Amino acid sequence: MSLSRKPCWILLSLLASRGIADLGTSIKACQSLFSTLSGHVSFARDQVYEDSISSYAYIGTRLRPTCVVTPQSTEDVAVIIRVLNSFNSVAFAIRSGGHNTNEGFADIKDGVTIDLSAMNKIVLNRADNTVSVGPGARWQSVYDALDPYSISVQGGRNGHVGVGGFLLGGGIGFFSPERGWACDGVVNFEVVLSSGIIVNANATYNTDLFIALKGGLNNFGIVTRFDLETYKQGPMWGGVIIYPNSTDDELLDTLSAFKDPERFDPYAMLTFGWIYDTKTQIFSSNIAMYHSHPESVNGSISESFANVQPQVFSSIRTGSPGSFAGEKLSPIVKEYYMHWATTTFYASRTTLSNMHASFRRNAIALTELFASANLTIACSIQSVPAAAPASNPNSLGFQPSSQPEKTLLNMGIAFQYEDSAATAGLAAATERFAREIDQIAVQDKVKDNHLYLNYAGGWQDVFEGYGAESLETMRRVSRKYDSSGMFQNQVKGGFKLYR
Repeated sequence: MSLSRKPCWILLSLLASRGIADLGTSIKACQSLFSTLSGHVSFARDQVYEDSISSYAYIGTRLRPTCVVTPQSTEDVAVIIRVLNSFNSVAFAIRSGGHNTNEGFADIKDGVTIDLSAMNKIVLNRADNTVSVGPGARWQSVYDALDPYSISVQGGRNGHVGVGGFLLGGGIGFFSPERGWACDGVVNFEVVLSSGIIVNANATYNTDLFIALKGGLNNFGIVTRFDLETYKQGPMWGGVIIYPNSTDDELLDTLSAFKDPERFDPYAMLTFGWIYDTKTQIFSSNIAMYHSHPESVNGSISESFANVQPQVFSSIRTGSPGSFAGEKLSPIVKEYYMHWATTTFYASRTTLSNMHASFRRNAIALTELFASANLTIACSIQSVPAAAPASNPNSLGFQPSSQPEKTLLNMGIAFQYEDSAATAGLAAATERFAREIDQIAVQDKVKDNHLYLNYAGGWQDVFEGYGAESLETMRRVSRKYDSSGMFQNQVKGGFKLYR
C-alpha cells in the first residue's frame, strides 16, 4: 500500500518515525492537503515523490520537502493555495520544468513543493492564432504540436526546458531579434491568486498584473495556463558548430561584425560560447545559430560563422524549430551540479578580447584548485532581444526605442561539476568570476545594468537591474493582488521584490 494512500493518523506516525516530527506545522499542512487532494499528495519513499525530486535537472537543486503536491488542474491549484492560506508559516515552492540551477528556486526543504509537471496540456486554437499551454509542459512538446502546421511561438531553444519559469523570467528564443522577449508573445495568463481566486490577465483585464508577470517570476500568483500568439514559420537554417581554440580570433572578429548595428539582421539569432574542460584541459568554442529566413543566409554574418575553419563538429542544416530544440550533442546524459550567473554589456571587440582572456586565466587557475571536480566552465554570449513596444509592455525595463537587439550582448556563465564537496568553493568562484567580467565591462565603459533572470545567480539583484520605476510598479501590483504577502513570504525561492 502506497504511503500516500494511508490514513492520516498512520501517515503522521510514519513521518514521526522517520525523524521529522519536529516539522510540526509542515506536517499538518501536508495532512490537510492529503485529506483534500489525497490522490495528488506524496511523501518521501513514495514513487511519485521520488520521481519528482529526481527529475530536477541538477543534483544540487534536489531538495526534499515534507510533501510534494501534483495538481492536475487549475482548480486543484486553487484548492492548494486555499489550504496553504491556513498555514501561513509553511514555506512552499512552485516547480515547472525544474531547470533553474539556483537551490530553492523551484524546490524546498521541509515545506511543500507544488509540482506543476502534470499540468502540461497543449491546445491549438486556430480560430484566434493562439496556443494554450500548461505551465508543466516542455518546449519540445509545444514545437512538436506546432511544427506540422508550419507555425511557431516565441519559446525556448532547449526543448527540455519547462514553459512556466522560462516565460515568467522573460525568455530568449529563436526569433528574439525580430519578435522580442518570449514573454511578449503571451496574450493571456490564467493565474491563481493568494486568495485562491482564479483570474485572467491580459491586455483588457487585470492589465497591470499582465505586465508584471512578464519578467516578474513567481511574485504574484501561480500561472496555470499561458495563451501564446502563434505565427507562420517554415523551415529554419541553423545548427551547432564546435571549433578548436585556433579559431578564437576569427570568431571574435565575426561576433563583433554580427553586432555591428549597420549590419543588423533581425532574422538571425545565436549563442556563442567558450568552453574549458578541466579534465581534458582543452579549450574550445561553439555556436548554436538560427536564421528564420533560410533564403537570406547567403552572404550574411550567420554564413560567415559557418565558414570559419577548422571545425570539430557541425550540424548546420535546414529544419523545423522543434528539430533544433531537440538537438542533442551526446547520447549520454550525465548528472552534475551547476552554478551560473549573468551580465549584460554593449558589444565591443576590445571587451570581448578582455573577457576571453579573463575566461582563460580563471579556467587554468580553477583546474589546479578543483582537480577532482571534473569541472567544465562555459561562457555563453547571445544577443539581447528586441525591447517590447509601448503598446505591449513588459517588466524588464528596456525602453521601447532602445534597440538592445542591435547593440547589447548577454553573457551566461556556467560552472558544471560532479564533486559535491566542491559546491561551496565553486559557488564562490562563480561569483568572483562574474564580478571580474562585470568589472571589465565597467572599465571599458560598456556595462549595462539589465540582468537576464533565467541565467542569473541567486546572489544577483535582477529586479534592481530592471530599474526603479519597474520595480516599484511590480511592488504595487504585488500589494494589490497578493495583499497577504503569500508569494513574498511563503514562497522563499526566486528573486523577490523585497530583498
